[in-house]
Amino acid sequence: MTWKTMLRRPTFTPILKAPLRKSKNLFRFENLTFTQELDIDMPETQKDYNEWKKKTQGLTKEQIGVVGRAASKENKEYRDTLFEHIFDHVIRAVQRPKQPKRDGAKELMTLLENVIEDDDTPISEQDADEIYDLIEHLKNMGKPDSDLNPANIPFTEPTELVEPKRKGEKWGKRGSKTIYGHYRTPMYANVRQKIHGDNSKPAKPDSWHSDAQDGSARPPFWQGLFAQSSVSDAAGTELDKGLLGILEELERGIDGAKLGNFTISDERKASDPKFIKDLTQNSELVARLNAALKNTSMYRAGTGARNIMKDKILREVNDKPYTDKKWIDNVVGLKQLFGSDISNMPVGWKEVKGYKLKLTIATVDNVINEVIRGKQMMAPNGLPYRLPTDSDKKLRRYPWHSQYVDKNKASRPVKKSWIDMLWG
Repeated sequence: MTWKTMLRRPTFTPILKAPLRKSKNLFRFENLTFTQELDIDMPETQKDYNEWKKKTQGLTKEQIGVVGRAASKENKEYRDTLFEHIFDHVIRAVQRPKQPKRDGAKELMTLLENVIEDDDTPISEQDADEIYDLIEHLKNMGKPDSDLNPANIPFTEPTELVEPKRKGEKWGKRGSKTIYGHYRTPMYANVRQKIHGDNSKPAKPDSWHSDAQDGSARPPFWQGLFAQSSVSDAAGTELDKGLLGILEELERGIDGAKLGNFTISDERKASDPKFIKDLTQNSELVARLNAALKNTSMYRAGTGARNIMKDKILREVNDKPYTDKKWIDNVVGLKQLFGSDISNMPVGWKEVKGYKLKLTIATVDNVINEVIRGKQMMAPNGLPYRLPTDSDKKLRRYPWHSQYVDKNKASRPVKKSWIDMLWG
């Protein structure tokens, strides 16, 4: 997988947007609706990410001790910002062998915005894999001995400055040493001031640089990546939390994700033989229908109390959740519902604890006709029951039709002749 593949995601429709928690949004995919519940406060993660992005885009040039353009490409939105430095560095760090060169921060931004900021699409397994992959790269980059760690970027400076002995002579430099993390040290400021007569580049905080290549320097570059994360629990001078800390928070949410309010509707599938067959294998549904057909309150009064009331039997089917997840796993198959490519499935699909059905009366009647009516034809009063969508043409296709006709005939009262009425 590459970050480009996210652009080929299945289309989900948000049908109820919650202002406070992405995890409470209700999504629709084909004949499914569900919420994706993450094990974090998603608005806080979104807030952290947006603050991080705003700060890194706002820290530029002198504020982070960088002079000159960070990128020479045309049409780049953020030039010479900490944001661009971070993303260009990360892109180079995670570049896989033989993979086409990435377009700066564009693809990585697409990933983060899809996963963190897009409230209209649930996080997919593919998204999660990409986030996990990025986290692993960042952790490796943040190791104390990593050459890719911004704290270990080397710079060379003189060990001392040599004061001129005669008037008119210039200051000189003697020796050299390597410092790490950032070049704007007190020595650099002295060189600029005494040798070049430039007072515009003062030294930056001592924490930004180190004499050792051990990951101990804390330049803005490092802060933008690793502040308050598994690499370091400390906040930086410029940023409280880095990208890795935000992603690790998101990782915790993804790891504990589950799908809630999971509903399967018939979506004009009442005449779909496979869908009806799948429903007939739902033991909870069949048990409810059997019980409903034996319940006198399901029948309309009058006309022999044999007509099932549509609204009541639909409430019996649709209002109560189902707890037997084996039906989804073994019969319907969540992978089948979302498509064969597991990467498209929303994270949390393995943690569906229960579900509801949203069936029309046509679908319910078809299930009864397929699996129950051949065995149980009679209402509690001993008369053959009638379903809301019954018609002679429809019932003729079932093998029990002739038996049902016979029971109907047997249930009709026999009219007496005038002689019988006279003589009793």
